[in-house]
Amino acid sequence: MKRLTLDPSSSTRALTAAVLGKPGRDNALHVCVHTGQKTWRYLFDCGADCLAELSISEIRKIDEIYFSHLHFDHIAGFDHFFRFNFDRDSKPVRIHGPKGTAEIIHHRLQGILWNRVDGSPGEFHVTEIDHDRLSTFVILAAEGFKKLNPVKETAFSGRVMDNSETAIDAVILDHGTPSIGYMVKRKPQRIVDAENLEAMRLSPGPWLGKVKDPATDDGESVTIGEAVFSLGDLRKKLLRIKDGESVGYLTDFMVSPETEQELVRLFSNCSTLVCENNYRDADRDLARKNFHMTSSEVAAVARSVAAKKLVLFHLSDRYSVQEWRELILEVRELFPETYFPGDWASFFEEENPA
Repeated sequence: MKRLTLDPSSSTRALTAAVLGKPGRDNALHVCVHTGQKTWRYLFDCGADCLAELSISEIRKIDEIYFSHLHFDHIAGFDHFFRFNFDRDSKPVRIHGPKGTAEIIHHRLQGILWNRVDGSPGEFHVTEIDHDRLSTFVILAAEGFKKLNPVKETAFSGRVMDNSETAIDAVILDHGTPSIGYMVKRKPQRIVDAENLEAMRLSPGPWLGKVKDPATDDGESVTIGEAVFSLGDLRKKLLRIKDGESVGYLTDFMVSPETEQELVRLFSNCSTLVCENNYRDADRDLARKNFHMTSSEVAAVARSVAAKKLVLFHLSDRYSVQEWRELILEVRELFPETYFPGDWASFFEEENPA
């Protein structure tokens, strides 16, 4: 599995992503945010056989699943995930998806005989994304997954996850049913300027943690050797702000002027846009019937959001390999920085930096 490192200059603090699954089959996107001390793992959709590319230990470490929608080709691999996480005690399983996700997940969890789960620690927290609210439900292994327990509702204006390192935004798109697009963003990072550090003749040490920690006030001081410095002065001289990298995930929707505005608002300047390309331009009528985009529309979306790179996935098996090659050429006519996932390079017999 070839991972795309969105920030190759930072091997320890980077956002990496990998498309799971083969061309013409179900796909998913596995995103990891590496902070230097911790790695956060997010899975976008869970098609059939996609998780076979991950080790069992890696599957158990997935922090959250984000479903675009619940059509079979986007959830068929969920049982694989569920088998290794139904009773995990390290953290709850967190799932996001459009309205109706909680009921569907609840039914899938109930599709197994549970007669030996008394005291089991497993928790599934399912959050539904609606136009103005987020509704969260909890389903417990200790209850044999019998109850769908509503726990809270919060206002929704675009953001669905926010922690110290990462934010995930969501937009509701039209696939004849709501389909959610997601944008994963690393937050801006405070970077120590090594040249300025050397110019001030300061040796790196634990004190740099205080300098970089936004929770500490500029008025506080730190002792380095025999000298005392204010954090505010050190920050002005040593720190620079580096914009965080990002990856967008878009699949199964029909673009409109209204949705394009929302995509520009949330996906603008994304480092890499991972987007479906289910239909060639010649099949526009069929694409419209099934609420999908065509090649030129995919390219237009990438241009609208000013993506730095576009990675195509979720290809239709109605096409031959040669037609897939022609499909990517259609997109490249309007958006040259377009690629298939790196693992697919040998399949298409072409160089592919993605």
